Amino acid sequence: MKIATLLLLSVAFVTLRAEERVSIQQLLDAPATYHGHRVVVRGVWDFGFETSLLFDGKNEDKAMWVEVEKQEAEKPKDKNLMLLQQLFHLRRESDATPAINVGLVEVELEGVFYDWPSMPETKAKLKKLKEDECIAGGFGHLSSCQQKIVVGQVRWFRSTVESRKPDPEKRRPN
Repeated sequence: MKIATLLLLSVAFVTLRAEERVSIQQLLDAPATYHGHRVVVRGVWDFGFETSLLFDGKNEDKAMWVEVEKQEAEKPKDKNLMLLQQLFHLRRESDATPAINVGLVEVELEGVFYDWPSMPETKAKLKKLKEDECIAGGFGHLSSCQQKIVVGQVRWFRSTVESRKPDPEKRRPN
């Protein structure tokens, strides 16, 4: 009986800790399926001023917002995340979004995935809408993304991805 109980508890613990390895495409194709799940995903993290997006390295239009799980600066849980934050001066006092545009970094992230339309508060708002009304919202700067991942761990990163060349069409006026 004791052995069966221990076996059951160990299986339950492994199940609670399990994460799903998925691609960005899988997450974006079936976001409601993964909503609230801990996932491991590889991609290219584009972060800079008002930008924190994860995409597959090919199609920036298919991207999700990236937030960093709040961690104590003095005792970070994840050394890779701490290195990225120090390397790129990502830490701001009020927000995990970087203050400068640092370019593209290839990463493998572990975190919790969220789909904005699957959030309980969003579902409640959508139920109250009339047929001709619409609701805007999402995650990130200007609520531009319908999905996000809240990163708890950076499993590895490689900053060998070339930064994009500046687009003259997107230049800010002086």
